[in-house]
Amino acid sequence: MTNSKYPFGTKSEATAICRCGQVEITLATETPVLAGFCHCEDCRRAHAAPIYHYVYGSSANICAKTGQFRKGSFELMIMRGFDQLIDAKRDPKEAMFSSFNKNPVVGGIGRLFCKDCGVMMLNAFFMRANTGINPTSKVIEMYGLFTGTFTEKMSSFIESWQPQFHIWCSQATLPLSIFDDGIDKWATWPGGKKWIG
Repeated sequence: MTNSKYPFGTKSEATAICRCGQVEITLATETPVLAGFCHCEDCRRAHAAPIYHYVYGSSANICAKTGQFRKGSFELMIMRGFDQLIDAKRDPKEAMFSSFNKNPVVGGIGRLFCKDCGVMMLNAFFMRANTGINPTSKVIEMYGLFTGTFTEKMSSFIESWQPQFHIWCSQATLPLSIFDDGIDKWATWPGGKKWIG
């Protein structure tokens, strides 16, 4: 990564707030599971944007499998508005993303948005074991926030929170040449085929 492209600071905890202020979520971690940009069709439609920026932690006070509240301290904490969060429905004709339950690679409750203002606030899912993106025998939980909802600029956060790569470049609608940022660009998931465009 080129530091001049993504300057970083010292913070390792962020607060995300929706437009109406009823949902507040914090993420605190020194080592995010993922931090980057996604260009996939599903994410573009969900966020009504050509690209989105995310940071994922590995634990949360919401269960990725059931959507139930968990007691205790976790990397991602829904501080306010737990009951405000609703899962985003998917197109039943979309074979790969119609349901996290039917997806062969990832599972879980997926994207959650504020039921009042409509802001997409959280992505809660798990990577299935023994797949191309998770070759281990254990399920890996992931809880992501979208940096557009953060209360501070990204340059405030530590280096590991800065974008590490672009994923799903094979589905990008913007020309990837505009992202001359010195970080890896993957055709699909990280660690697969590099994007050559």
